[in-house]
Amino acid sequence: MAYYLKHMPPWGARWISTCEGSDIKTAVPEVGRGFEAYVENLTDEFILGLQTPLPKLIIKRGFTEASAKAALELVERKVVALQRFIKRVIERQVFSQVVLEARFDPKKAAVRLNWGVSERPELVVKDILDAFEKGMINREEARKMLANMGWRVEVQDTVSSS
Repeated sequence: MAYYLKHMPPWGARWISTCEGSDIKTAVPEVGRGFEAYVENLTDEFILGLQTPLPKLIIKRGFTEASAKAALELVERKVVALQRFIKRVIERQVFSQVVLEARFDPKKAAVRLNWGVSERPELVVKDILDAFEKGMINREEARKMLANMGWRVEVQDTVSSS
């Protein structure tokens, strides 16, 4: 019987028994189980090719918060390394050529590529007063900025008349 099960055709086989109370059974080989493993292997190779475990964290179950954090740290290190490489190439091969063509010394110009969103500087009263003295903002704009900072100043909204 084991021989027949092992050498069963891919479309299956019918088994008939002469024992009393038995019925006809159809046996089908478990081809699908090997195919699932093959598909999973292909998916794993694809994710390895992406060099990030993030799709697997989203798709597969059973990942803990710790494993998710570890995966994100791994990806973050790869991104930082890639950014450093791109920055070095851009600064040396692109920025320096542009600065040279503008007839400046690239070393004195010190043009740098910075990643991420630049931090917004904190506005202080001195900055507002300097901007007002230089004529960059008018009196009402300065008063509105000071009021937004918590100063008790009367701010009159100018309504345009048509």
